[in-house]
Amino acid sequence: MALDSEPRFKQLFDDTHQAFKRSYLMDVSKPRRYCDDVYDAYLAMQQTKEAKTTFPLLKRNFLRLDALYDKWINNDAYLPMSIDAVLKLQNRLLNEISELKAKDAEDAYILFSSAMEDLEDYLTLINAKNSCISELVQR
Repeated sequence: MALDSEPRFKQLFDDTHQAFKRSYLMDVSKPRRYCDDVYDAYLAMQQTKEAKTTFPLLKRNFLRLDALYDKWINNDAYLPMSIDAVLKLQNRLLNEISELKAKDAEDAYILFSSAMEDLEDYLTLINAKNSCISELVQR
């Protein structure tokens, strides 16, 4: 997003692209690991003797918790797939821009700035949702 002018784009794109590739390869597996951690915690909770109680109030609460975990895990499985798809598409776009930059830097900047304008709208939405979630968590 800092490549907001054609001179900055021409000067910094290649290094920024390489930095993205390095972090992309590292970050692409993080969401999957987090999902796996939640699933492991879910399995551990199910194995406790407390979760197998027959006491009506506790049993009902554990059933609700079980349903919540089930929904979380299903959503959690979808989230890493979505993040992975976004990162792969972004990587493909940046590779295409890099190839175009080698031929015509001006056209590459036009494509890049157009793509970043669209991405900025999505980032604004994500940040707004993240703020809402942060507020809910802090309560």
